[in-house]
Amino acid sequence: MEMLRSFLDDGGGSAALLKSASRNDPWKEVVAQLVAHDAKMLLVQSLVVDQDFIEEHKIAYAQQHRQVDKWCLRVHAFRENFRRTKKTNSATHILNFIDRANSKAGCYLGFVTLRPLRHAPVGATFLQVPANLKINASDRFNVQLTGVQFSVQATPFLQQESAAGACAQASIWMALRTISQHMKRQRVSVAELTLAASRQTRFNRRSPGTDGLTVGEMIEALKAIGWNYFHFDIPRAQETRGDIVFRTVGPYLDSGLPVVMSLRVGDDVGHAVVAIGREMGSDPMLPPSEEEKEWQCQFSEGWTAHLTVNNDNTGPYVSLPMTPRATKQYAASQAKGLIIPLPSAVLMSARQAQLIACELGLPVISRVFTITDDALKVRPDRAVVLRTYLCSRHAWRSWVGRAKHMGPEVRSQYRSMSLPELMWIVELHDADSFDPAKDSGSCCGEMLFDAASNSLHGESFVAGRAIADLYEDTERDGELLVWEAKRYLLFVASTGTMGPGIDKPDYV
Repeated sequence: MEMLRSFLDDGGGSAALLKSASRNDPWKEVVAQLVAHDAKMLLVQSLVVDQDFIEEHKIAYAQQHRQVDKWCLRVHAFRENFRRTKKTNSATHILNFIDRANSKAGCYLGFVTLRPLRHAPVGATFLQVPANLKINASDRFNVQLTGVQFSVQATPFLQQESAAGACAQASIWMALRTISQHMKRQRVSVAELTLAASRQTRFNRRSPGTDGLTVGEMIEALKAIGWNYFHFDIPRAQETRGDIVFRTVGPYLDSGLPVVMSLRVGDDVGHAVVAIGREMGSDPMLPPSEEEKEWQCQFSEGWTAHLTVNNDNTGPYVSLPMTPRATKQYAASQAKGLIIPLPSAVLMSARQAQLIACELGLPVISRVFTITDDALKVRPDRAVVLRTYLCSRHAWRSWVGRAKHMGPEVRSQYRSMSLPELMWIVELHDADSFDPAKDSGSCCGEMLFDAASNSLHGESFVAGRAIADLYEDTERDGELLVWEAKRYLLFVASTGTMGPGIDKPDYV
């Protein structure tokens, strides 16, 4: 890669900052990923006013006796080569390069903000999602450069700087910046998170920007800035069970929701990362859970090979295995707590949706495939795998309109029936052909549940569909869609077959 300084002269400060950053681990990881992206040119923009760092500077660095500059660098990455001339660094030549790059799809790879901090230079960073990874929690961000608009599909990254904020604030910032962009909500800075968490009385501790946040303070910060959330504690006796973590975070990642993970590294050292994706195998990777044994089915989370996280200590888009593979490596088995920021209309957890799917949804659907009351069906006769995710009614209807494996009557009913704003959807997949590593076309039906309902009662069931091939000795063929209206179960028959599940669930 070639690096080209911008036409904004800062008196040599950018060169010093770039030299200092070269020794930083997150910056090294960023550079490695840009090399993997086949980046050919880095354009350095000087004298940048980064809003996140300005707010950090205000509550921390502006108070110090030793002056800390408030200007940042922004390093933009491109796949385009620069055409060198005798006047290479002139404004006209750089503007021509930017215009040429803007005309080529996929040329822009995002940017890294470098703060004037020797110990933690990597600020707000938006890098193109790697093509070889399954990143579930990301969004498209627009970038303005010299009057030209670029865009990049990214999950925001930020390195903790341990004055205005530590790893907990950095992880929450990365999660909220992703969701806020997708939901078009106002962004929140690290400084705001630290101030929100500081409302609690703290004994025998220093500033939360230096010491970091406890899990309780992380939750308090989310509540103070108006975010709904789930928190799941990992009991001490189960903290080494990375498979429990994989199973818990799976449905939320599949929904496009990042998960903040509180880790216990060693006896006393705490750390936080944010899970943003997961890699799936073609075969089950985890041992059967107690719920799978009890409910006589499998969950798609069992195919998880490893998670992908943004770790402010090491860099963006890095792997998190189930157990440590090296002495100082982070792993899911170190998790002691999970925090998921959520849309306000979500009150039912993914696990509650799975429970009610097995204990209520499957019996309701199976009943309509029963021939006689003496042989009442409460489960499909074929083995099934359940895939669970959160989805808005708009995204669901849009996908149903393209789902040609569903019969026209079922598609019409799904698109026109009354649906909740957000739903937990539990897909039924044929276990013999299920392969989440590729589009296996194994979906045989689904169950829809109101995400804002009380999971202890039957009001959460919205609708359910299944194909007759799941059941033996039934007079039905094709598919049936079942729903409740005025306390009566109604159903419509159609000619649907097995096909793919939804490719990318969306909670907006």
